[in-house]
Amino acid sequence: MSSYNTGTCNGLNGLYCNVFDLQKFIDALLRHKTLLSQSSINTMLTFDDLIENRKYLGLGLFKDYIDGNFKENEFGYGHRGRDLGYSADMFYFPNQDVTITLLVNYGTNAESNLQDTFLDFRYEIADKAVH
Repeated sequence: MSSYNTGTCNGLNGLYCNVFDLQKFIDALLRHKTLLSQSSINTMLTFDDLIENRKYLGLGLFKDYIDGNFKENEFGYGHRGRDLGYSADMFYFPNQDVTITLLVNYGTNAESNLQDTFLDFRYEIADKAVH
């Protein structure tokens, strides 16, 4: 993360963790369910309408990877973040008991040069993880 980080005008100031921190968080939240009560997890997994043609938005979580080569039971619950200085994804695939966490020290927000490469990479990693 560079020292020049403008955020996206919504309170973001960067990402202050590493891939292992993100992995520990998604494991505790959804895989091992030791972070929140089951009632809170159920609330977070209540999804609104389909948005952006490829994911469902819940309270702090997406249901994603529901397109392309992924079958109905090959979806991931998690979240992602993009800004000028980083790109991060963390998802748990409950039917495969697999978690993936990706962190790139380069922003893919605002159609950066790495955007298409990172988006292709996130799908390739998930495809390998669930198949």
